[in-house]
Amino acid sequence: MKKFIPKLIDKSLIGLNLDEFFVDADVVLRCHKLFAKMSSETPQYTIDPKTSRMQFEITKDMEDLSYFIPKDEIQNILDNSAERLHRLITPCIEFQIEKGSQHIIPPYFYTDDITSQIFNVNIENITNTIKYFENKKLNLPPIYPAIHLPKNILTNETALRYVISSYTDKNIAPYIKGFYIMIDGLKCDKSDEEELAGYLKLLRSLFGYDVRMVSLDAFGYAGLLIGASTLISGLAQQEYTSINNWSKSTTRGRGQEYTYMPEIFAYLSEIELESINYKCSCNQCNKQLPHTASEKKKHFYHCRVRDLENISDTDFHKGLAKLNNLYSQGLITAKKFITEELTLRKSSDIVSPIKRWLTVLTQAEDIYNLPQAEEELEKLLLELDEHV
Repeated sequence: MKKFIPKLIDKSLIGLNLDEFFVDADVVLRCHKLFAKMSSETPQYTIDPKTSRMQFEITKDMEDLSYFIPKDEIQNILDNSAERLHRLITPCIEFQIEKGSQHIIPPYFYTDDITSQIFNVNIENITNTIKYFENKKLNLPPIYPAIHLPKNILTNETALRYVISSYTDKNIAPYIKGFYIMIDGLKCDKSDEEELAGYLKLLRSLFGYDVRMVSLDAFGYAGLLIGASTLISGLAQQEYTSINNWSKSTTRGRGQEYTYMPEIFAYLSEIELESINYKCSCNQCNKQLPHTASEKKKHFYHCRVRDLENISDTDFHKGLAKLNNLYSQGLITAKKFITEELTLRKSSDIVSPIKRWLTVLTQAEDIYNLPQAEEELEKLLLELDEHV
């Protein structure tokens, strides 16, 4: 079952009767009453420890976390494994356990160099998270490492293979149930075909695991087709991740005057939508136009869920045809908006992204068959070895 899981950022999730949500650790502290309410009403939720943010500017709520490490002490934590276990790994795991997180995400740091110390520490943190439960003789919960890397990794096949082999190493693979994928700078309405195809290859190469995409827009539908189980984002915000946006300021959202238009997977102003007498048929809007911030966020949620219902299919080829049709209809509508001057948005903003997504879909079958092709190649190499 493919699903969309919203991030808990504010009160907009109340009343949606969710089965699951995703929440950053600092939000757990900042919105503790809201978190208490949502966690008591929602069967499942996962807490992102957000440890990579400590490398950059941080919020006051991050400082209140039991495993907080000041920026100027990060290098010492990276250098000293015993100190890291004591000050970071153990309290980070215990915070997630105490707050009832469904999945345990080992502490992780961001790096743009897979040959760096930081990358190796991330793998070591996974090992030490597993050891924590073994040493305490506790039942091992679902371990879901976060893969937080820059988008340039997606266009380097050698680097991509190294990342995949490191995170699926035989010593940790039996203990890992899935992954949270966070690719920095991957803004799918701006990214080129090579980056988008590389992202799908990364997802498909993790075949056999429960792969969850974090902070992604409607291109995430293609990731679900390829093999990911879940698309996660905020409601009409945080649809891509960027370390450049991390600052002491509160979460930046899109202006309230903009509304998500699912037919073109983009945002238009209320003035534009009213001028064309746009009516939304999602379960939230009931053929009306949402106006308040809360209405617009719930509208976004219901549109995402409706899209997934429309394209879901257990058969890959049928699912591909449904998604191709969804994107194609979006392209037709976006072109109409431009040619008839129904929007102030540029063609490069609402037409070009969908064109690129459709181009990448032409590679979908080859990408989908990657694990099978790799397996056949390994068998062939083994047969050749036996006859040498």
